[in-house]
Amino acid sequence: MLKELERLFQLSWSDFRFDVERQEGIPNPIAVLKDGKLIGGLAFTLFSSPEHSGSDKNLPNVIWINALYVDETWRGQGVARHLIDCAMQLVSTTEQKALFAYTDVPLMYLHLGWKTIDSECEENHQVVGVELT
Repeated sequence: MLKELERLFQLSWSDFRFDVERQEGIPNPIAVLKDGKLIGGLAFTLFSSPEHSGSDKNLPNVIWINALYVDETWRGQGVARHLIDCAMQLVSTTEQKALFAYTDVPLMYLHLGWKTIDSECEENHQVVGVELT
């Protein structure tokens, strides 16, 4: 399933690869199946917190959403919302208090209650985040 999920992400990000050596401390990827067919997925990564950028280089990395993809035929049907909700639940079981994403579809996240953290990014991209309860 991991290879199939990796291929799904490569539809949007041709250089996407799961780094199996860096998976410690990161929740497993999430896959959505419909009638046995992979229709969407979400993966995590560790990266520095946008709240501490440039301050203390010794701070631990935090969990980010690294990739979120839904098959075009299933878009607009709540699959992405489900994946994001699952991601928030998984990360909330860790000691982390917020979850972040660097995205070219910030409105989707903002409609789910996330906040813009940084809009001075690559064109049409934003860093968004949400506090976890």
